[in-house]
Amino acid sequence: MRIWQLLVPLLLHPIAVSCRGVSLPPPPHDPPPSDHTAQFPWKSQRATAADHTQKTEFYALAHTAQQQQLPHFAHYLQHYLSNTGTDADIAPDELLAALPRFYQEVHTLVSFKARLAAQDLIAGARPTVQFSSFWHEYATTSEEGWDWFLALDRFRYSVTGAVRLTADDDRPTVQFRVDVLRSFDFAAGRQLQLGQFQYHDSQLVDLQVKGLAREFMIRGSSQGYYLEEGGQGSQDQPDQPDQTKTMTSVAL
Repeated sequence: MRIWQLLVPLLLHPIAVSCRGVSLPPPPHDPPPSDHTAQFPWKSQRATAADHTQKTEFYALAHTAQQQQLPHFAHYLQHYLSNTGTDADIAPDELLAALPRFYQEVHTLVSFKARLAAQDLIAGARPTVQFSSFWHEYATTSEEGWDWFLALDRFRYSVTGAVRLTADDDRPTVQFRVDVLRSFDFAAGRQLQLGQFQYHDSQLVDLQVKGLAREFMIRGSSQGYYLEEGGQGSQDQPDQPDQTKTMTSVAL
C-alpha cells in the first residue's frame, strides 16, 4: 500500500526539470513511408526552364516567410529546395512551449504510460521500469500559429521514459523524453497565400518530380523532463506553487 499511496498522487504532479538522468528507451522505429513518395518519385521527369524559374520563385517565398516571422517554415522550405534529401532537425521543446494543446496531449500520454509502468514496478519489485509509446499524430492549426502550421501541418510524436523508486527516494519519479517525426512532402494538398505569393502544394511536389527539390525527414528529441509534486522544488529549479504546471528543459 505504501507504494500505491505514492504513485497515485505522482500522476497529478506538474512537469518540471531534473538532472538526475536515467537510461531511457530509444524512440520507436520509423513508421512505413507513405504512398506519396512512391507516387511522386524524385527526378522521374525532365526539368524545364519554367521549372527552374518556379524554383527561384519559391526561394523568394522562403525569403518572404523569414521576413514575416515564419522562421521554421522558411528554414524547411529552403532545405527542401536545397535538393539534398537529408534529415532536418526539430526541437520538440519549442513545440511544447508554442502549442498548449500538444503540451497537454504529451502530459496525458506520459501519465497514462507511467501508470502502466508503475504497475510493473510494484509487481516486479524493481527500482526502475521503462516505458515507451508508439507514434501518435498531432495536427497543428493556423489558430495555434501560422509558422508551425505551414512548417509541419501534421506530425508524429512519441514519449519514452522511466518510473523510478529507490531506497533514497521518498516518492517515485517519472522521467521522460519526447520524440517528433515528420515527412516534409507537401502531401496535404493545401492552397495558400503568403504576401504576394499564392501557391498550391502540387507546385512544390512538381519540383520533387523534376529533381529540383527533394523530400526529407524532420526529426528530433526533446531534453529530459520529469513529473514533480508542486511546491517541493528541486536543486535544479526554484520552488513552484502547488498545482501549477511548469515545463523546463535540461540535457540528460
